[in-house]
Amino acid sequence: GDPIPGATNAVLSLPQVAEKDIAYYIASARNSAGTTYSQPALLSLVLPPTVYEQPQGRSVHEGAAVSLYISADGGAALSYQWRKNALPIPGETNASLFISAATRADAGAYDVVMDNPAGRRVSEVADLRVVDPLTLHMIQTTPRTATLQFNSIPGATYSIVYIDEWSGGPELSPWTYLADFGATGTNSTRSVSTVNPARFFQVRPD
Repeated sequence: GDPIPGATNAVLSLPQVAEKDIAYYIASARNSAGTTYSQPALLSLVLPPTVYEQPQGRSVHEGAAVSLYISADGGAALSYQWRKNALPIPGETNASLFISAATRADAGAYDVVMDNPAGRRVSEVADLRVVDPLTLHMIQTTPRTATLQFNSIPGATYSIVYIDEWSGGPELSPWTYLADFGATGTNSTRSVSTVNPARFFQVRPD
């Protein structure tokens, strides 16, 4: 490697370490009998946590699954602690937070505190809002068509699926995808075909 100007003492001091200083360093000692070299020493740099993607707030129906996620880097020693309304959530120490079935009690302001040996970073706040459970009504308008009516979240996308033969309950039956629907208000309608009078419909939030 290249000699470091002025670095002629037994101790090498770097007052302001930066990324350009990350390298292997070797010390040499010389006298009249010859020169000897140390083993290479790697200087690595630990930076405070860096956030690439902040957790996103959202509105969900009561009973829906929710995932909050942060993309960050801070080396192998990076730790996470999710908080709700500025209070730590016990056991939530990963990059993602999962709620299997949201309730009104889950609504609140979520953020995550990240620590590593170089410092601490707190994410932006993600507001989770929990609204009424998704409820679907079907009104038969003609012998071959019907209107689906359901409460919705403005800006959310829903999938409409159907089944023509009910067997074993809704979780065991093979549902067929019909269409996606983008809600613009808190109440939505969609016209569907009811060629099969026994056809069942479901609306699922994406």
